[in-house]
Amino acid sequence: MGHNTAPNPNVLWDEKTTAQFLGVSVEFLQQDRHGPKRIPFVRIGRAIRYDFADVRAFVASQKVGGAQRGPVIPWAAGVEVR
Repeated sequence: MGHNTAPNPNVLWDEKTTAQFLGVSVEFLQQDRHGPKRIPFVRIGRAIRYDFADVRAFVASQKVGGAQRGPVIPWAAGVEVR
């Protein structure tokens, strides 16, 4: 039987889980904490943890390019206006 290996978004993640989710190395996260601090983290004693919501927000902030969508104009979308 297969195992569900998806990280639980309701708990704080350790470095390894966060790195796997982002597709980066643990070293990348360590360098980020000591440099630009782009990804918020939680320090509990000596442990470093990441909140899923913060990780997702970081990912969303990294979007580059793509088409900008303006407001939908009803007649342009094929909707009859009366």
